[in-house]
Amino acid sequence: MQTNDAPAAQLVRAFITAADRLATRASQVPWDLFIESEQRTVGQLIDHVAWAWEVESSAFRAIATGAITNTGWTQEWLDAQNAEQAERSAKRSQREIKRRYRESANLALAFIKSLSPTDLEHTGTHLPGEPERTVAEWVEVCLIGHPLEHLAQIEAAAASAERGSGS
Repeated sequence: MQTNDAPAAQLVRAFITAADRLATRASQVPWDLFIESEQRTVGQLIDHVAWAWEVESSAFRAIATGAITNTGWTQEWLDAQNAEQAERSAKRSQREIKRRYRESANLALAFIKSLSPTDLEHTGTHLPGEPERTVAEWVEVCLIGHPLEHLAQIEAAAASAERGSGS
């Protein structure tokens, strides 16, 4: 019997693929490789993604339950949180960051798996200037798309470093 959970299943597969791709690529480059465009190292970016999965899963859960229609995030708040998070991640070991990454990925995955078709259709806003989106769209844009954006930056920096070293 086919159920109406195809969108959720697609999101689960896309999330797992994105999380695995980022983890795999991060393991192939120097952890301390500095990403100029991000003003962070690879390790700090991995920790940043883990942090984002935690806070965004919580925000989108509130939209999914119908408790809120606006996360209340502001660009100023996000910038401050990103700066604080970068400072904290600079002090964490690679082992700590990898553990947090796995735990946060599992948390986000559990959140996505818990979404019913109705939950996925609830709408809300996240940051000022962004459109109202369904929870499914927020999962795609933030929980899946955000790590892939950072993956692209890591790949570009790794390629640049390889060219610079003559490899």
